[in-house]
Amino acid sequence: MPIDIQQFPEPVQKEIEEYKNALLVLKSENPNVNEGTIRKRIELDMQQLSGYPFIQLDQIVIPWPRPHAILTPEQKKDLLASIVSNGFIEPLVLRKRQDGKLELSDGQNRLEACIVLGYEKSPYIICDSDEKKALLVSFQKNYARGFQNPVDGAEAMAAAIKAGASEEDLANWTGHTVQWVKRMLVLNDLPDEFKAALRSGRIPVGVVFEAAKLQNEKLIYDAIQTAIDLGWGVKEMQHFVANKLDEIKRAKIAEPEYWPSDLGPREEMEKLARLRTCQICGLKYDMDDVLALIICHNCIKILQDIRQIEPDPVKAIEFVENYIMEYKERQLYEKLKQKFEGPQTSQK
Repeated sequence: MPIDIQQFPEPVQKEIEEYKNALLVLKSENPNVNEGTIRKRIELDMQQLSGYPFIQLDQIVIPWPRPHAILTPEQKKDLLASIVSNGFIEPLVLRKRQDGKLELSDGQNRLEACIVLGYEKSPYIICDSDEKKALLVSFQKNYARGFQNPVDGAEAMAAAIKAGASEEDLANWTGHTVQWVKRMLVLNDLPDEFKAALRSGRIPVGVVFEAAKLQNEKLIYDAIQTAIDLGWGVKEMQHFVANKLDEIKRAKIAEPEYWPSDLGPREEMEKLARLRTCQICGLKYDMDDVLALIICHNCIKILQDIRQIEPDPVKAIEFVENYIMEYKERQLYEKLKQKFEGPQTSQK
């Protein structure tokens, strides 16, 4: 009898549907994967794994939210193919709750794949730990496997925090700083449409981190929405935010309490994202009007020395051109003088 998946949390139901689609693709690509081979594999697993206790899949409690690896459609298809070819190699890891029910600790993707393949029961082992320890162990395992998008990683971190982990613990487990952990946890507070954009890869997480420097929720959300609409990457957002903050800083000189109520027209936002700061004169130009050149320290010093004499770049160019012209004219004068007057001799 098929497992009734309605008892599972909604995100789990959604993933099971995704596994169903992956199985359809697998069957269309591999004629060896069919109802007959799947049924034989299930029967063989029941025999070969008889040394383990078994549990009906619909009796397993799946706590939510919980950290687990989110697989791509291709990875889901690979997992299904592996189970059909090699069997249920690793039992599910369950934890016994105070009410006597068995709760999933590790193996969510295997559980979902087996439901789709038609397994009614699964081998399992008991994890002898309390809820807090089980959740923290699950986070560590799934982080090591890798999360497919930053939102799932952030949700797993939030679940670990709720279970008793500290931000310092998460920093140690992930190999990042506490500040990085704090930034990741903020992703949990984003509107659903922004989370969906991060999950789908429409924007990288760095776009959100850069937008957060605007320090105002409305401005941050406006910037992220603009990035989604215009297809900005991290670099575009980085330049936009830096230039916008410079603009705000200049406005605050005249009005210390100034803070913009919005980011301005979309056209102006696009212009700010294209501005680049010259490393010599410090002025801002459109990206099409600047060059990225390799320049040595000596040449930089020459340019900086000229800028000290004349800070205005246009006037500095005129200064250098006039100096070079005068130098060449002087050289020509000395050459002609020597030619027509000959070398000067001292009078006795």
